[in-house]
Amino acid sequence: MATPWDELRDTEILRRSATDSGPAGMDLFRVLYDRHHKSWYRYARSILWKLPSSIDDAVQAGVIRVLQSRSQMPEGHSFRAWSARLIKNASFDELRRRRHEPLPECDDEAPRDPSAGPVTRISRRDDDLRLQEALAALSEPE
Repeated sequence: MATPWDELRDTEILRRSATDSGPAGMDLFRVLYDRHHKSWYRYARSILWKLPSSIDDAVQAGVIRVLQSRSQMPEGHSFRAWSARLIKNASFDELRRRRHEPLPECDDEAPRDPSAGPVTRISRRDDDLRLQEALAALSEPE
């Protein structure tokens, strides 16, 4: 279904949404979100690929920054590039916030079974953990 906003450029929609802080302004921002959220997510994922649980947090923080800064986009700049910079900054903030947390375990040495579902992979990981605990519990020979 075509909307009256389909023909407008992103910068014009952003300008109009910035001048209206009510529901109409949010509806306009929603048009921008619908146009760009997939690329924002891909960009955050390219930065946070080792921390997939942080991707949604970074995108959400970036979208809030775009929304709060919509009246501050420099004249003549591309909305896509400007918003991507805000998403990038939010992604790096998320990396800095989590830098002291251990990365998830990666079992790179085990052959991967592409047909194994998540339940099978979790079960194997649990088996591996139990085996490691049992080996650690064994006393070393004297």
